[in-house]
Amino acid sequence: MDKALEVFQGMKVAPDVVAYNTLLKGLCDSRKLDKALEVFDRMKVASNVVTYSTLPKGLCDSGKLDKALEVFQGMKVAPDVVTYSTLLKGLCDSGKMNKALEVFQGMKVAPNVVTYNTLLKWVCDSGKLDKALEVFDQMKVAPDVVTYSTLLKGLCDSGKLDKALVVFQGMKVAPDVVTYSTLLKGLCDSGKMDKALEVFQGMKVAPDVVTYSTLLKGLCDSGKLDKALEVFQGMKVAPDEVTYSIVIDGLSKVGKTEQGREFLAEMQDKGLKPDIVTYTSLVIGLAREGNLDEAIDLLEGFKSLGITPDMITFNAVMSGLCKTRQTDRAIDFLGYMVSKGWKPDEKSFEILINVFMTEDLAKDA
Repeated sequence: MDKALEVFQGMKVAPDVVAYNTLLKGLCDSRKLDKALEVFDRMKVASNVVTYSTLPKGLCDSGKLDKALEVFQGMKVAPDVVTYSTLLKGLCDSGKMNKALEVFQGMKVAPNVVTYNTLLKWVCDSGKLDKALEVFDQMKVAPDVVTYSTLLKGLCDSGKLDKALVVFQGMKVAPDVVTYSTLLKGLCDSGKMDKALEVFQGMKVAPDVVTYSTLLKGLCDSGKLDKALEVFQGMKVAPDEVTYSIVIDGLSKVGKTEQGREFLAEMQDKGLKPDIVTYTSLVIGLAREGNLDEAIDLLEGFKSLGITPDMITFNAVMSGLCKTRQTDRAIDFLGYMVSKGWKPDEKSFEILINVFMTEDLAKDA
């Protein structure tokens, strides 16, 4: 940008508004907002709507909302829909929803679908679903697939699955893979696995790895491991590290850690690199099954794999042992942690205290 400024300042002809706008965009993209404002204030030609869209975007992207509003309110030309959408996005990104709604309601031009999608996303993210539905119902333009995916995500995140299904079934455009994955996640998170499978099997577009991983996690979490393995074996796209980790975790939770290790070997053969989540699932599974020595061996091997176990890993093993009433093994494992230089944290002792209290209550019953 220094060279661009040098060239601009050395121009032998008066720069026009296009030259100014180009320079302003470069300065804003480089986060040189003070210099951008300086150039803007010294412009020798009249600003146009592109100028006013460019500068507020740079200010909004840098979190300078007050200055962006000041520039917007001082516009010498009528803002267009891009100007409004830019400002709305900045206000929404900064959580200034009331001001965003005020700007939206005061628009002098018709909002387009991008404007609506910007507002909808942040109304949904703020948990104001009644307002989001109101905005959706009052749209003056046809919603696109992004509109529907945005609203569905908001409804699913808020647990409004019935309404999400109504919106999905009433779509006026074809859902894409993001739409399906969004709805599937909501259904899986709510434990509605029969409906999730129905939606999955009725997909009009090819599922991607995110879609498969979402469904697999739901099936594993709900104990439908056989169905999860069936879906996994029938995948039409290559599984990634996340997909394998989900299946390995599901197997480890139901006492099938040995099969989980087979999947681990398979993913490694494919050149995929397991992470601490993958290995932690196996360690916990081994501990739950009473194979504490194997669990410790696996932990010991973390270093050679370039993985550093953390207290979450250790506490997860302790918790797994305690949940299966293997209190003595949990105490032994605590001793192993200390011997390796790991300092138990508050959670470690909380796990043991809770299991001791439970055992004492059981004895008193």
